[in-house]
Amino acid sequence: MTRRTFLRLQIILLLLFFMIGVPTNGLAVQQTPKTIDFSSVVIMGDSLSHSYHDGLVHADAQNQNYVSLLSKQIGFELRQGTIGEPGGFGSRFSLKDPNIPVRPLNANTFLNLTLPPVPRNTGRVDSSVRVNNFAIGGAKVTDIINARPDSSRPNDAVFSSLGIPWLSDNPPVRRSQLEFVEAMSPKPTLAILLIGGNDALGAAFNSNLSLVTPVDKFLADYEQIVRRTKATGAQMILVTVPDVVSTAAIISGKDLMAFIPIPKEMFTQKTGIKAEDFVTLRALSSLIDIVFGRSNGPVPEDQILRASMAKQISKSVKKFNKGIQKIGKREGFLVVDINKFLSVTSTDKGFPVGNNLVLTNRYFGGVASFDGIHLSITANAVLANIFIDEINKFYKKSFPLIDVAPIAMADPQVPKPVTGAQPIEETLTEMDWQLAKPQFDAMAEAIKKLLQINPDEQ
Repeated sequence: MTRRTFLRLQIILLLLFFMIGVPTNGLAVQQTPKTIDFSSVVIMGDSLSHSYHDGLVHADAQNQNYVSLLSKQIGFELRQGTIGEPGGFGSRFSLKDPNIPVRPLNANTFLNLTLPPVPRNTGRVDSSVRVNNFAIGGAKVTDIINARPDSSRPNDAVFSSLGIPWLSDNPPVRRSQLEFVEAMSPKPTLAILLIGGNDALGAAFNSNLSLVTPVDKFLADYEQIVRRTKATGAQMILVTVPDVVSTAAIISGKDLMAFIPIPKEMFTQKTGIKAEDFVTLRALSSLIDIVFGRSNGPVPEDQILRASMAKQISKSVKKFNKGIQKIGKREGFLVVDINKFLSVTSTDKGFPVGNNLVLTNRYFGGVASFDGIHLSITANAVLANIFIDEINKFYKKSFPLIDVAPIAMADPQVPKPVTGAQPIEETLTEMDWQLAKPQFDAMAEAIKKLLQINPDEQ
């Protein structure tokens, strides 16, 4: 072997040692530590990041959403298209009597809920703000790429997030969430992507499997978003898709049997709903008529989410999430799994938040706001802590967690222990249930509108 050949062999072996991390001369080769830069953060997503709450988007919720809390705890700049109170794009669910505490999946709490009319869009608090939270209520994964503002539609969420103030520029600027991220100056250093719930939620709410985004289409669009965002030089935090069947507004037959005033042994016979099936608020008017003999039943089939259909929807979401986890692992990006939290809230014990308070994913259980879909203020704080905890572990940081206990105590949507001074619940009469029918119908219609990216489209 010549000296030149021997030297070449030494160089090749040394390179191999560095590539696979084998110790050389007794010293292990260290991997380059992961770094994260919060100097230019962007958010892409749907209503969970746009901060819908109680049926619409409004300033009070936007200032307490998980993104806002993250920016305060970690210290990055957040610019949101804050919508003035009382809010916009719908009607705001609220309590008629706030002194009556909420109870999980409780008839009296439903009857204490009201939908006062509000302006369709109160408008931006500051129309000059050029946001870095680009999230749009109602967005699907394809909308991150393709949904752009339209000056002829000033009353939709796309216009509010992506049209103001850019459509007033000369020439007007029309970009999607992804296109805004690509055009940012300075370039983004970190992008948070929470998207996908609407790719399955409409199917669950309408009992229609054809409304689930095909898995191949979902992942192809998701790959494009990641590829193009990565090309800007940004790190990414990916978030899994919530299992929409666990949404509070989708009520199990088992829970209905405890909620509706009819003997359990007669429930399925009269309504056609089995314990393992689900319904949304769309079915409650039919249920009331059946229970009180105004209809022979059963509940119309298109108002029931059968167990087999629910399993198919959850299966699609699992495939979405398997793809997201695979992408995150391949790219070296942090993946935050929101379903770890939601799975705990699905148990009887629930998720503890201090002061003997727990969150469950039942209607009025504290996870969802009063619309049954979007997160409560307390659940937003929990989600922010999940982000912080995962960032700390993944990037070896020590950002402080939020003290959720006082937030939960002050949140009227978190069930509180009953005290002697609080009103005693009374048995509801048939008239009470009949009077509630228009309210249930209005709530169902409001939720239907929440599932559309352009609320004006019917």
